Amino acid sequence: MSKTNYNVQPLPPEEMDVWRRLLSHTRPLVLFHQPEFWSIVQEVFSLHPRPLVLFKGNTPVGGMVIWERHRVGLTLAITPFYVWYNPVRILAIPTERPYREIEAFHEVAFPLLQYLERAYPIASFSTHPFLQDVRPFYWRGWQVEPQYSAILSLTPERYFVNTMNPESHRLWRRSLERTDWQFSSTDDGPSLYELVEENYARDALVPPVEMSRLTAFARFIKRAGVGDVFAVQNPAGAILAATLVVWDAHTGYGLFLGRRPGTEGNLASLRLIAETASLLQGRGQQQFDLGGAMIPHIARFKLRLGARLVPYFRCLWTRNRPIRWALNWRDEWNRWKRRRS
Repeated sequence: MSKTNYNVQPLPPEEMDVWRRLLSHTRPLVLFHQPEFWSIVQEVFSLHPRPLVLFKGNTPVGGMVIWERHRVGLTLAITPFYVWYNPVRILAIPTERPYREIEAFHEVAFPLLQYLERAYPIASFSTHPFLQDVRPFYWRGWQVEPQYSAILSLTPERYFVNTMNPESHRLWRRSLERTDWQFSSTDDGPSLYELVEENYARDALVPPVEMSRLTAFARFIKRAGVGDVFAVQNPAGAILAATLVVWDAHTGYGLFLGRRPGTEGNLASLRLIAETASLLQGRGQQQFDLGGAMIPHIARFKLRLGARLVPYFRCLWTRNRPIRWALNWRDEWNRWKRRRS
């Protein structure tokens, strides 16, 4: 990194216009960096967003968002599970030389990481698929763990239905024969939660969020116009499958999906994903991110829909060994709690 003088500044709420201007000329485009989304997370989950901006002189040239959580007298910088991507933002550089983008990323990443290491005993981030370089994290001693998402293309030349596995395509066609089923937006957050809970129970787990928070989250997301809950219902009005989707100008993100067990629920989930994808395409989104592909049977279902496997990375900073031990113990404890006997 060059010796140019950089200055990292946390932005107070009254200076949010600086962040909005930064969003307009940096990458990547992602909903999770929009202040409208932050306010919902703060309201529902009591987490405090804190945008950090890197200035070169008086010019903002990059940034990142941290979510502060207070535990046992410590202030932690975390990335919650419903913020799928929380990357370092860099200037959009019009260049045909790839090394310039890499150099620009490093110029921004190093001072931001140094700031976090001084300010927080623990910090975690999820990178974005648009930039695969995580070497600054490695070089500064962060733990880096590869993750994968399954993403459906919504562009006409690569529309996902054309790349479905033959058996998934047959089942999707079969779901279309159920003309008495209805796809629509719904305000029934509790039914979504119950279906999600059933899905987790099949793997002897409980959902990572309570019903009250999920239903409030869905309500605020819909009210802000950055997402919605969609469902497939049978003629009796029972919801067979439902999903909570949020979006930005480029991508829809399927944050939660639940379905009834058995063949009917499976067909309804295929119908739900295809109808939601069609709706997103009509809105102008170019892809539908179905999220995690780290559990084999879930990944198999998503990839057979025609999704492509896309890597990103989770990066974790812990200041010392006792903190790492405490984190490992906490993770084991949480896994034990979420397991049903």
